[in-house]
Amino acid sequence: MANCIICGKGSRYYKLCKKCYEKKEEIKEILKKYITPENALDFFQHKENDLKNETDKGKAEEEAIDLLAIGSFLIEYKIPYGENNDYESLTISLLKKAKKRIEDFDQKKVEFFSTSSMSKNNVNITDDNNEITEEENEDEVYSTSSIDQYHKKYPSKYKCEDGHWVKSRAEVRIDDYLYSHNVLHTYEKKVYGTLDSDKYTIADFYIKEGNFYIEYYGVNKKSYYIKQHIKEKFYERNKINVIQLDHTPENDLLDILEKEIKQKNPNFH
Repeated sequence: MANCIICGKGSRYYKLCKKCYEKKEEIKEILKKYITPENALDFFQHKENDLKNETDKGKAEEEAIDLLAIGSFLIEYKIPYGENNDYESLTISLLKKAKKRIEDFDQKKVEFFSTSSMSKNNVNITDDNNEITEEENEDEVYSTSSIDQYHKKYPSKYKCEDGHWVKSRAEVRIDDYLYSHNVLHTYEKKVYGTLDSDKYTIADFYIKEGNFYIEYYGVNKKSYYIKQHIKEKFYERNKINVIQLDHTPENDLLDILEKEIKQKNPNFH
């Protein structure tokens, strides 16, 4: 007895359960009617990036089904991608990583909420002997203070090759990498929401060519996970074009960043 490679439900001897298979075939038929093979490859890469950044398990499974359908469509037209042209293995690998990332993040939320005292209007969280509230975190994510006040509260202590001052060694590596590859970038740029037009957050980097942002989540503290969660939801809700590096190990940081940038800007080299 096998389990579905997408949702994990029983699928007899097949890779997909009936529901996931029918959904995949439905999407595939729509692709045949409305999209060219060349555009399908772009669509696959777009969906691949969506799955890498997904924060919801159900949506991750839906995006994986989309990828399987697009991959099957591309195979029929013999459109190559990657080293082995194995769209299915790539999709399953991405889905497993997404689910693991989501589970780890959810577990961390459970851990710090389980040690917190809750009130009707607020969630109080103790972090490094400082009491921090979710409301205060929202004030920082949807910044109501001026950019000067923000910089005063969080000073930049590390100098980069291009003269930028940043807040961590990992951000130095990102900034120096962008500079060495002649990528015009801005450090700490305001990002206004399309739906939440009265609010904004501050992204780590902005890349003009391709019009996207880079966000590096590098702090491993209880309070920071609240900020990260609120920020991720802000980006998702307002459909902000952003690369989000979720506590990426520094040894892998630049390799992952390069792959993500190439998804946003095919001309990058």
